[in-house]
Amino acid sequence: MDLRIATIKYWIFFSLIPGSSILTCNAQEKDLCAPNYLQELQPGKARTWFQQKLKSNPEDAAAMIGLANTLLSFQSTDSAKILFRKVLDADVKNPFALAGLGLVAWMNNDRDSESNYFDRARRADKTNPEVYCAIAEGCLELPKQDTVTALVYLKQGLDLYPKYARLHFITGKLETSKKNYGAAANAYERAIFFDPKSALAYRNLGTILFYSRSYRDALTAYNSSVTLNPEQILVYKNLGDLYYTVAKYDEAEHSYQTYMERAEVTNDDKEQMAFTLFFNKKYKESETLLEQLQQISHDESLLHRIRGYIAYETADYQKGVE
Repeated sequence: MDLRIATIKYWIFFSLIPGSSILTCNAQEKDLCAPNYLQELQPGKARTWFQQKLKSNPEDAAAMIGLANTLLSFQSTDSAKILFRKVLDADVKNPFALAGLGLVAWMNNDRDSESNYFDRARRADKTNPEVYCAIAEGCLELPKQDTVTALVYLKQGLDLYPKYARLHFITGKLETSKKNYGAAANAYERAIFFDPKSALAYRNLGTILFYSRSYRDALTAYNSSVTLNPEQILVYKNLGDLYYTVAKYDEAEHSYQTYMERAEVTNDDKEQMAFTLFFNKKYKESETLLEQLQQISHDESLLHRIRGYIAYETADYQKGVE
């Protein structure tokens, strides 16, 4: 029983990963830790963090669940299943490990086992809204979503806890996945109403407003998110995209730079930064990034075109022609 209590406490304070939730978003946002990494689209950082935690304490059930959920984002279902079962060997009624096995079953197209594990997770701790959050969010965060099951458990949770901010936050994610942006914005606003210090709810609301081309309101939401938690990662990419769209290239460059200093940088990130530097008339820096990208993507015509523009702007006409 002590192991189960310790695990639940962990999920209350450190759980913004697939198949997990917290009492208030703000509880863990003040300190960027592994559970935040998946929300920040940094699965590699999350995996490393949990692996290090288990190295110091191999029987840490919360870390095993965290690593297992992280492995699901890599579609490593067999490894995740081993970890979830190891937790259940010590605590047969651990609701988060049971929920995790339900996610594994869904990934393996085993719908009967999925339903069984999710129901067992719910019955293991009926009065804990975190369990409903764990199942619903887990279904939405997997590479292959299960929006139907997510909706079922969101409704069950909201029937019991209509003022629970995290349930509204996950509802926003569900509506976003279905491209119901108006409903998503309303859900995030409810999450903020019940938890005004939720940096992630403000961030996601900002993204919905950005989709809607309400750029001023989106900027306000993003800035509120940064004020609540300046140690985030993804919000700076969001800000960079917004500033780039409205042609504020100085601000876009600054935001992208902050993002790239903290993130597992992708080629798409480098490409966007190169374009921003070009429009910001930092031709040498843009050319350097484009050269790096062309070593990977030799046939991408857009990169050649931007390099041609740079050659024109720097009066290197022969190179521009090439």
